[in-house]
Amino acid sequence: MSRGLEATARREELFYEIIDDYKEKAKSDKRYDKTVKVLLEGKKEFMSGVPFLRIIHNSQDKLQKLKEKRASK
Repeated sequence: MSRGLEATARREELFYEIIDDYKEKAKSDKRYDKTVKVLLEGKKEFMSGVPFLRIIHNSQDKLQKLKEKRASK
């Protein structure tokens, strides 16, 4: 297996390990449900090298801009 494929496989394995951790947290604290959803939607970004916290932050920015746009109407 080439080094690039190995790195991609490790990154995908890490992605699912982190998702599983958040799902466990979501069992006791429902606030994590939305985090899991945002991270799953951001899988493509994560696989291209974007850190989890940046994916979450970008999602919050998009939500804030949408709220501001709705409020200005």
